[in-house]
Amino acid sequence: MGYRPTWLEIDLAAVSRNLDRLKSRLKSSRTAILAVPLRRASGTELKPEVLAVVKANGYGHGAGPVAGHLYRLGVRWFGVSSIEEGISLRSQGIQGRILILGSSFPFDASFQAAAKYRLALTISSAEAGRRLCCFAAKRNTPISGHIKMETGMQRIGARPETCLQIGRLLKECPKIKIEGVYTHFADARDRAFSTGQLVCFKRGLVLLRENGIYPQYIHAANSAASLRYPESHFDLIRPGLALYGGMPGFEPAASLKTKIVFLKKVPAGTPVSYQRLFTTQRESLLATLPVGYGDGLPIGAWRRGHVLIKGKKAPIAGLITMDMTMADVTGIAGAGVGDEAVVIGASGRQTITPNDWSAWARMSVYQLLCGFGTPRLPKVYRCAKI
Repeated sequence: MGYRPTWLEIDLAAVSRNLDRLKSRLKSSRTAILAVPLRRASGTELKPEVLAVVKANGYGHGAGPVAGHLYRLGVRWFGVSSIEEGISLRSQGIQGRILILGSSFPFDASFQAAAKYRLALTISSAEAGRRLCCFAAKRNTPISGHIKMETGMQRIGARPETCLQIGRLLKECPKIKIEGVYTHFADARDRAFSTGQLVCFKRGLVLLRENGIYPQYIHAANSAASLRYPESHFDLIRPGLALYGGMPGFEPAASLKTKIVFLKKVPAGTPVSYQRLFTTQRESLLATLPVGYGDGLPIGAWRRGHVLIKGKKAPIAGLITMDMTMADVTGIAGAGVGDEAVVIGASGRQTITPNDWSAWARMSVYQLLCGFGTPRLPKVYRCAKI
């Protein structure tokens, strides 16, 4: 940690507990789709594995440390958004399989990096499939690919019939392993729409099976679908938000803490911060905290937000600035320079969660957490015993 007394504390034990909660909900759903169940030597059916999504620097929590911790817990799959993120994980010593969930364009450069760093690619178009076959044949290089099926997200991915074309192409390339086929839910809260996506996905899977294409791994479920739709579990689930505690029933892993660096008394009627949007209604004691929107705090939360000092709520006073935030500590006896201020986390009997901040700011909790990935915010890891 540096000189500025502001840091993000990551409780890896919370990540462990969130993983356990997810795993306790898993059920195999492969048999009904492809009639090719995965079975252990004893004959019992395998439960799905976990592909931990650690893109966007582990949703702001630090991709390398989180992935390393999960690997020690037995997780062997990790999902990232780009080749750069995959290379970064490898450079931090992360083993296991890494799937690039984003586009593989520009093709040849991405294929070369994937081969070098042992990264599995998402193949989402017939053109990408053709280019990959040419690359693998010319370089005599083995590469793993997961075919992405479009079922309703309209982001990247091929429709079922095009997935069949891609599968046929890749099947003819001895150096390419069709490691997986997957899709992505657009709104797992909507059962009717999600069921429609699953129907489309299953149709595509049956189409592949009827043409002799048997992917090793089938996957569809994100965090929400993992909890709501056991029929979507297949061979892998891809949790992200639940692992970090951003969903109800899961434990937030991140605590954002800082310290009071300045105190001042101001009379009633004093405007505070940029644009003078807040004015004191009484003689007030204001504390300045060295944390702001440059650290990921949403500016729009100031009207409803507070921090915790000595176990009590200290309302935010005025617009959050890039580097500093003012809090009203008038009612907190003994508040002084150097006292810890909890921005996210627990203090005494009070708790502030990432979801509280996202509600105050009327923004997505995904966006909030990813904002804490800024390099200027030091991260301190509390390690769990394994």
